[in-house]
Amino acid sequence: MYWLVKKLIKLSRPRSKRKILNYVLESEIERDVFYNLKRHGYYPADIIDVGAYEGEWTRRIKTIFPSSRVLMVKPLAKEPSLSKVQKDWPYVSYSIQLLGSKTGTEKRFYECETGSSYYEENSSAKKNPRSEERRVGKECR
Repeated sequence: MYWLVKKLIKLSRPRSKRKILNYVLESEIERDVFYNLKRHGYYPADIIDVGAYEGEWTRRIKTIFPSSRVLMVKPLAKEPSLSKVQKDWPYVSYSIQLLGSKTGTEKRFYECETGSSYYEENSSAKKNPRSEERRVGKECR
């Protein structure tokens, strides 16, 4: 199955690639990969969910690896959602921070809900054209 998806992505046009990737991410494939890793003895002590958005991926991974510690990182203030995930699951924390190579440096940050980044979105996706300077930080909750 994986080789087929890989081949489809390789041969597809950019718009079709996004559709295929969305299907893969929304399907059971990702979950099956982690279950297979667990079955073969892989059990991570720590997991980092970069771009955690509202914590859904963390919820899914905690059902597979319940005793792993998870740090959710998100530069936009999705604090109510992330806080709820933290309360619902043990060993989960979150940080509302922009990640970068050097702590304390200023970076331009573009808001685009799930696709927010310090790289400007190069697509027709709905985005907030406002950008702001954000400081790369190092704080954990």
